[in-house]
Amino acid sequence: MATVKRPSRQYVDVSLGSLLADLTPDERASIYLNLLFAHTDPKAHPFSEAPWVPAVADNVLTYEKAGYKLPTVRRLEKDKRIEEKSLFDYKFLLRSCYELTDAPWIAILEDDVLAQEGWYGRTMAGLQKIQRQKKGKGDWLYLRLFYTEKFMGWNSEEWPVYLFWSLVAVSVPALGGLYLRGKIPSLRNTLSDPFLAVICLVCVPAAIVLYFLAGRVSVQPLHSGVRPMNRYACCSQGLVFPREIVPRLIHGLGQTEQPRAVDSAIEAWADREGLQRWALVPSVMQHIGGKTYKKTEKENPRDKFEVSGARGLWNFRFELHENLRRAWDGGGSDERQTGEFMGT
Repeated sequence: MATVKRPSRQYVDVSLGSLLADLTPDERASIYLNLLFAHTDPKAHPFSEAPWVPAVADNVLTYEKAGYKLPTVRRLEKDKRIEEKSLFDYKFLLRSCYELTDAPWIAILEDDVLAQEGWYGRTMAGLQKIQRQKKGKGDWLYLRLFYTEKFMGWNSEEWPVYLFWSLVAVSVPALGGLYLRGKIPSLRNTLSDPFLAVICLVCVPAAIVLYFLAGRVSVQPLHSGVRPMNRYACCSQGLVFPREIVPRLIHGLGQTEQPRAVDSAIEAWADREGLQRWALVPSVMQHIGGKTYKKTEKENPRDKFEVSGARGLWNFRFELHENLRRAWDGGGSDERQTGEFMGT
């Protein structure tokens, strides 16, 4: 996890607390936590000298301790080249986790997430399922622990699909009515042309409009479990990579020609390499950052009522975990509960 000083509220203490709070001793022992204070001067971060930091993190990283040339990093900070700096930090964390441990999984988390109780067990169950499924199906890049439904609505590039099924919805009652009217003479007066016109040109289109207004997340939600998510996935709050893919990923991010956000750079590289991406549904982490560190200007009071930017990154189904947990606690073995979550 990399952490930077944010304009107002700092979230890293809450994030780390939620990650570690309910872990068993064995689970905590299996995690090697690298915490990077992503400033050339670590003291610029309010928590850099907090007494709880060395007690929580297994290793506290700084650029100087890692042997990086500070003038290069300082230039990125001074010029506010946020995207380049973020990519630099991401590669730094990937390389550190890869070189300092022999962990089979490497998770890179942002410092403004809230982990759900039981996140560790569900994450490990998800990784095991992917390992079983991936045999003979090529490489995969990551398991996503957070995603936002913000970009999973009705996407304009899929309009031919929507048009096709809308025409099907209109055609079925029209053709069905004409067929029944021809086969059953007693229905000819009931299934008249004006009646069919009202059904097909008014009622069905109105139902289609209501369907679209309800939203894709409501009418076509993702099924719980481990699901492929190669499109419309956002953002980089929590990704778990298999160890063997990390060197390729570091090299790929290093080949990024134009500065871009970390998640966009990762997705673009994965598309070029043809790598499968997976996500836990519902998300086991929630984004809690209300204001991004990428903006330092004074906030307009009206902004607090908008859901653009950082405030718009939210996972609605994260709130369903409590209901799922209660259902699992109601009976059955741990194996059955895990099976239900994984959709098996």
